[in-house]
Amino acid sequence: NTKKSLKLDTKGLLMNKRYGVIGKPSDWLISSNVDYKEVKDIFGCDLIDISDDEILSRMRKYHIFLDPKSEVNLESTLILMALREIVSNYNLNGLTIRCFDLLSKIKGTSCWALAKLNEEGTVATCEGDIPSMLSMAIVREVNKTSSFQANPSYLDIKNNELNIAHCTIPLDMLTSYKITTHFESGIGNAVKGELKLTKAHIFKLHPNLHEYLYLDIDILENLHSTCLCRTQIRVKSSQEMASLLSYPFANHLIIYYDNGETDLKSILTK
Repeated sequence: NTKKSLKLDTKGLLMNKRYGVIGKPSDWLISSNVDYKEVKDIFGCDLIDISDDEILSRMRKYHIFLDPKSEVNLESTLILMALREIVSNYNLNGLTIRCFDLLSKIKGTSCWALAKLNEEGTVATCEGDIPSMLSMAIVREVNKTSSFQANPSYLDIKNNELNIAHCTIPLDMLTSYKITTHFESGIGNAVKGELKLTKAHIFKLHPNLHEYLYLDIDILENLHSTCLCRTQIRVKSSQEMASLLSYPFANHLIIYYDNGETDLKSILTK
């Protein structure tokens, strides 16, 4: 069974850290709200609500002359600059943003900005997904590495293989990448990256903050489907994955490389 409980020694793991929630979790996400007080009691960190209007007002301040040959468009650059300023002004260690609202408001996406922020060491997740943000923060704190927030898209129960995809990924996890459009909208900038074919792990904190998903995996292949978000991988585990269908851990899973040294296993029950 992939469902397990967290050890009590996770208490204070993110002590004195600050994480911004820009907008609320996207309406279609499954169980992505958490109890702010319980997050504070368990992990020692603060969640700070920030209006998405702050992004728009900060973007309006900038007048940028971009290299016309740049693959990154004006909106993506402005979103990155605005989010960097929010991180600095609120003294944040990470953030999550209700990014799909930007599609209608400014015809832009935050995919590039989140890829850059994660590369720079600021945990950044999309769709206002707080459990994913906390999961990535735990990976950052324990393993000192970036991690990939992604959607499970196809599960082969017989072979314990899973296809995973998303339009943003930390740039420091990639062997190469290209800038393309956001999958669902066809606009803005997204990242189509190639990951190392190596051992890795899947981790996800349940919204109840007391259960987690943990799997050892091998990244088998970078995929190139036109029907999925831009960065896509196929992974395999020696552990069963069928319970993902009966007990899902919300919309996203978190993937991170095995660094060969410390691992999240050290704070998890068996």
